[in-house]
Amino acid sequence: MSTCIVNSDAAGTGRCYYKHPDDSATIGPIPPTVPQRLTRPVVSGQWSGNQQHKKRNQSLLMYNNRNRRAYSQRLVPLWWWLAAMMSTTAGAAEVQIPIALDREFLTQLITHTVYRDTNDTMRAWDDGTGCNHLILSEPLVDVTAAHLRLRTAGDGYTGTPIRDQCFLAFQWDGVLEVLLTPVLERDAAQIRFNVAESTLYDRDLQRSLTHTLLWKWTTGYVHPRLEAIRIDLRHAIDELRGILEVFVTTDDLAQLQLMLASLMVSELQVEAGGLGATVSFTIPDGVAESVPPPRTEAPLDAADMAARDATWQGWDAFVTFVIKQAATAAQRPELRDSLLDVLLQSRYDLSRMLTSTTAGGPDPLRELFVDTWQQLAPLFRQLSNELPGEAALQFLTFIAAADALQAVDQLGAAVGIEISTDGLRRMARIVAPGRADPLRYDINIDTELRELFKFGAPLPRPQDRPDVSSGLIGTAWAAAIDPDQQLNSWAPNREDAHIYAPLARDLLRRSARQTLEKRPLADAYRDIFEPLVFATAWQETCWRQYVRKAGKIVPIRSQAGAVGIMQIVPRVWRGFYDPGELERDIVYNAAAGSEILAHYLIDYAIKRGEHVATGDVRNLARATYAAYNGGPRHLRRYRDAGTKASLREIDAAFWQKYQTVSGGDELAVIQCYSGTT
Repeated sequence: MSTCIVNSDAAGTGRCYYKHPDDSATIGPIPPTVPQRLTRPVVSGQWSGNQQHKKRNQSLLMYNNRNRRAYSQRLVPLWWWLAAMMSTTAGAAEVQIPIALDREFLTQLITHTVYRDTNDTMRAWDDGTGCNHLILSEPLVDVTAAHLRLRTAGDGYTGTPIRDQCFLAFQWDGVLEVLLTPVLERDAAQIRFNVAESTLYDRDLQRSLTHTLLWKWTTGYVHPRLEAIRIDLRHAIDELRGILEVFVTTDDLAQLQLMLASLMVSELQVEAGGLGATVSFTIPDGVAESVPPPRTEAPLDAADMAARDATWQGWDAFVTFVIKQAATAAQRPELRDSLLDVLLQSRYDLSRMLTSTTAGGPDPLRELFVDTWQQLAPLFRQLSNELPGEAALQFLTFIAAADALQAVDQLGAAVGIEISTDGLRRMARIVAPGRADPLRYDINIDTELRELFKFGAPLPRPQDRPDVSSGLIGTAWAAAIDPDQQLNSWAPNREDAHIYAPLARDLLRRSARQTLEKRPLADAYRDIFEPLVFATAWQETCWRQYVRKAGKIVPIRSQAGAVGIMQIVPRVWRGFYDPGELERDIVYNAAAGSEILAHYLIDYAIKRGEHVATGDVRNLARATYAAYNGGPRHLRRYRDAGTKASLREIDAAFWQKYQTVSGGDELAVIQCYSGTT
């Protein structure tokens, strides 16, 4: 009998490895090296106005610096273990889901639980005379061999008040160290802490101090507060049970009920980075010991297609909802940027899947779920360390739920998961309970989404446009109508291309320059942007918003659903732009395309140093277009030897056009209308 161990890398990729009970080594790939997490700074600066506290902060910081190397060697994050060790005995399988409560989470928990006085302090004792007090601040949690170690800056003062003075006074300005033993209460699904030892140090942690009254205050007022802390996992267990009940598919309902009933917090241990709690459940008989073959889906009929579309919309709404919740909670701009990466890439991938003509094969939605989760998991784990206890536990529960679903899906043919709108809705509400329907699919502009991800206010609405439904516009119309409006109903051909192209060039130039007014570029990059806009519009549509079909002028639309002069996919940019205006209005579409190009150029190509990596500043344009065409993950595809031939051809065609327009020959686009390019 073998044991299937679902290991994961830092991105959360679950893979199955095998080990026989009598083997001394794992057969198969070795888990990758875990990247070390940077240690949290000790000093928060909350007492910057007090010189005594400044000195204390400095001494704590020096102590942390002296011990940083030894400390960080033990700081391997538990988060990257994607969930799931599955051991099979007597026909049953046990799934174990680690929930890692690391140092940052525990520090936040203690701060928000017991340091609730002014400036995040714990006023453990104060008799109101001004002569007797014990104030603790700046808690920091780390780990010893068997305990959590809490170090907290302390300010103690004792004396006898007589009139307005304190006599026989003693002042302590140092550090209190408390060793805490975590205790799992399985029946209650709670974690509590016992104080194992505590010590008063001077501010350099070089000398322990003994003072009867201070010690009495510590044991009488500090210890009980720490021992009253609870990490309540009951809600997490209930949520996991509900998620599994909705997602798991099996022909044996009794088996499912037994599995759900077995769900519990089974283990707790001190780990290198904090605490490791294990949630486990048992799947009874009928589970294969090997990973099942990929599931295949039959071709869809019309009813299936309608149901599929509703499911895809639910999926996109789900991803958007949870990423918005995470971005709203995130404090660091770089974390928000990474969340936007995942949102956009998941939408690009969704769009490609929806327009794929391949029938059968693995369920694409399940694949998308796994791929998106692999990207989101490390970001949510980072986010949970920035949040207070209750909010952090919501994200931890969300992580555990996704991990559990992946683990179940790899168990065998007897069970699996089915991505459903009801399941996604319940899962989304883990991170935002009580909110409106998280799977509501709205095509309107989402101002919150634009603000969260630095796109700013929505683009201006276009002016009134003429009715072009009849198909033909008189040649004299150009003299009476604004040039932009003329373009907005013009399907150019080889006879009028020499008139159309200069007007389109002027529009694109205006769009580029207006975009740079909102998102300025350094001089070293400014000359890249305008040719980038020209070349992209040439590559995508030959600068056209409209084409002629069956004697009528209609908005240009690709088989993948991209619309307008800049070929923007409304499904990808849902919430950022008005889909109707993208299709109908060339001014709006050009402005949106310019804004997206600026986003990819500034926030991706430049920030990630494509010009530095390749030694050519012009490659910023190539990287920007690659991301524009395929999503954030495609940024470097133009220089990746493993890129598919079809994508290499696309990038080569763009690069040729870019070199042409950057050399000053923008109107070479007229070749499009003669059929030469």
